[in-house]
Amino acid sequence: MLRGLNIIAVGGLIAAAAVVYDVKYSATYEAQKVARLNNEINREREKIAGLKAEWSVLSAPDRIQRLASKYLGMKQLAVTHIGSFASLPERLYTSADPIGDIINSLGHNGGKRDPIGTIIEKLESAKADEPEATGSVPAPAQPEAAEPAGDMELPEPTGDIGGDGQDN
Repeated sequence: MLRGLNIIAVGGLIAAAAVVYDVKYSATYEAQKVARLNNEINREREKIAGLKAEWSVLSAPDRIQRLASKYLGMKQLAVTHIGSFASLPERLYTSADPIGDIINSLGHNGGKRDPIGTIIEKLESAKADEPEATGSVPAPAQPEAAEPAGDMELPEPTGDIGGDGQDN
């Protein structure tokens, strides 16, 4: 009986050693794979850095200017060609609902479509102090004048703060 138990224990130890051996070499193989992938990633990053450096050299403004002058016959822009903000026209009023403006203009002119007239009317109305309300958004109602708070009578205090109103 004792001999059979020893044989089973030795067999179990041999099986455990085989499993540990397999796990060890699988882990070593995976670690080598990870190291290989890390090296490949580093090589790709170095390639990307080299390509970025090459791109910065190729897209340098002085190089582009030189090539444009040589192959395209372009000349450098003179400083007198650059304008100022004061020389720009003022920004025109733009509607948030241009289709609604066209539909509204059809009804005002007897069915004739006059989008230019509508734009001129909008520009003139934009100069007014009050903003124009569109047909899709109602104008806000003016609140009624409230009575001053000093003329109101306040109820008498009950002396019961946060209670249920019953005296105990």
